[in-house]
Amino acid sequence: MAVTSEELATLQVPAGASFRVAGVEEHVLPHPYCIGSKHVVHASDHFTGTLGEAAIRDGEKKGIVCETCRKNKRRDVKVLSYDEHEKVVGLVVVLANDAPKDLNDVPGLHAWLLTIKDKAAVLGVTGFLFPRESQHKQA
Repeated sequence: MAVTSEELATLQVPAGASFRVAGVEEHVLPHPYCIGSKHVVHASDHFTGTLGEAAIRDGEKKGIVCETCRKNKRRDVKVLSYDEHEKVVGLVVVLANDAPKDLNDVPGLHAWLLTIKDKAAVLGVTGFLFPRESQHKQA
């Protein structure tokens, strides 16, 4: 779900706050599902070349797994299914460089988060990211 700039504007930050809304980022945890050559061959042979969720899930039933997990298995890391690679939609709230290190001490942040909680959920936000201005990549 893409969040528009108009929707982000509804999450108004108080005037003079030491934080701002920079946007929304999608992440997959613990890492993106990694497609390998076996996925491509399986999709080609059984799904008319369409490498979508159905082909991935069917391939998993036949032992074709995320390449990152497969390689990590050698280090006794659990191999995760496609569905266990969790998609997280994070609202990026950039803090001023001089804002307190403890988020609980950032003036107005806690109260603001409580006021936007329901709106953020409607927008599909499942978490928050709090980089400093100096750490935030400009889009």
